[in-house]
This record gives sequence, structure tokens and C-alpha cells, in this order.
Amino acid sequence: MEKKSIFKNVNIQVALALSAASALIYEVVATHILLSYFAESSYSVATVLSVFLLGLAIGSLLIYYIIHKISNKKFLFATIQIFIALYAYLVLSNLTDIIPKITPLGTFAVSF
Repeated sequence: MEKKSIFKNVNIQVALALSAASALIYEVVATHILLSYFAESSYSVATVLSVFLLGLAIGSLLIYYIIHKISNKKFLFATIQIFIALYAYLVLSNLTDIIPKITPLGTFAVSF
């Protein structure tokens, strides 16, 4: 018996490609905002890249443990994408307001 792959559906392939593209766009926007805060240093790029990769690792680990319990995987994917979009909109639109509130850490990081 041949195992059916969910990746044969073109709609799912397009959704995964758009999800990956949006993640890279979020990363570039956050890097651009942090570059101006960290005085265009490597700290901003390293911060965004490490947080991005940490998020991928944690998300993959969580999905690994719960994926076998989920019956409607397409609905889960859509729900996660909606929450990511809302979170990204709220954080990225307010990032210039959030950063000054962590001034002691920012001043310390820029002083290197």
C-alpha cells in the first residue's frame, strides 16, 4: 500500500511557499528596524537571526510532539498562520515603541 503524501496537493505547496516567504519578509523587516537601533552593527543581524532560528526550533519541537494528535492538519496550519500574522503585525508595527523601553539593555549592547 502506497503512503499518501499531503505535499502532492498544489494548494498546500503554494501555502507552504507563501508561509516561508512571509517568514523571510518578517525577518528582513525586523532586521531593518533593529539596524537603526543597534547603530548598523552585527548585533542586530545576530539578534534577529538567532531569535528567528530559535522560533523555528521551538515550533518544530512542539509540532513534532502534537502532530499525531491533530486530525485536521490543514485547519491547524491555517490557524497558526493567522496567529503568526496577527503577532507579526502587532510586534512589528509597535517595535519602534517597544525598543526605547528596553534602553538599559540597548545602551549596553550598543556600547561594545
